[in-house]
Amino acid sequence: MKTSQTILYTLRDAPADAVIASHQLMIRAGFIKKLANGLYTYLPFGLRSFRKVENIIREELDRAGCSEIKPTVVIPGDLWKESGRWETMGGEMLRVQTRGGQDMVVSPTAEEAFTALFRDMLTSYKQMPVIPYQINTKYRDEIRPRYGVMRGREFVMMDAYSFDGDAKSLDGKKIEFKATSNYAYDLSSFGPKCDFDDLVFLRFDLDLNMLFVYDTGVNSEELKKIPVSKTATVGDYQEAGKRPHFSIIQSIIEAKKLEPTVIFNIRRGKIVEKG
Repeated sequence: MKTSQTILYTLRDAPADAVIASHQLMIRAGFIKKLANGLYTYLPFGLRSFRKVENIIREELDRAGCSEIKPTVVIPGDLWKESGRWETMGGEMLRVQTRGGQDMVVSPTAEEAFTALFRDMLTSYKQMPVIPYQINTKYRDEIRPRYGVMRGREFVMMDAYSFDGDAKSLDGKKIEFKATSNYAYDLSSFGPKCDFDDLVFLRFDLDLNMLFVYDTGVNSEELKKIPVSKTATVGDYQEAGKRPHFSIIQSIIEAKKLEPTVIFNIRRGKIVEKG
């Protein structure tokens, strides 16, 4: 493609609402363009970079034996009422109605959709274990969207779910994964009913093409004790039915002086150090 045909929209100065480096540089370089508060369009160069990261994640999941599917973004509200989360998700969940009056949800997460799909498809324990995953669009109606695509209202998220024949097959351990593409900063969130035995954090350094994996040793009960403000902890927010946001890098990794469990060279596709 000729340069004259390329869609390139650059800025000399960053907008006033871009307060962190990643947001400022992506806007100025013409990678993204703000459409509305919390809503960003990926322009050609930004989309190419986005696809590269997406394909790295996809290749690693496929290599690990997971299977990609593409569920719908709009999900029947009845599934959320069945799980009990229709009432507990709060204002972050965008609820809509069809012209026939059926309640629908613009997916903020996908547990209900995956469970409904596979409870009908799996008819025998011999079909398990199976680990489907998606890289799909999500929507959460953030009260104060900021930091560009890091905390927007519409975003793309990877999530995977395992279906096993019995509890023993799960090895009795639930692992929660969180990740950031900004090595120096993250803003992670946890739902009011999150339940896990171990938190694993993935920290990308895109300048060095390295992935740092941390086994934090933190479970959902220990998570509740972490302060997110001067007066409240994660547990306080969860008890109020809210989804607290805080930095895992600052509150856990730096606070506990953790070293990476694994360092992975993305470009070479090799583990370069293992703790």
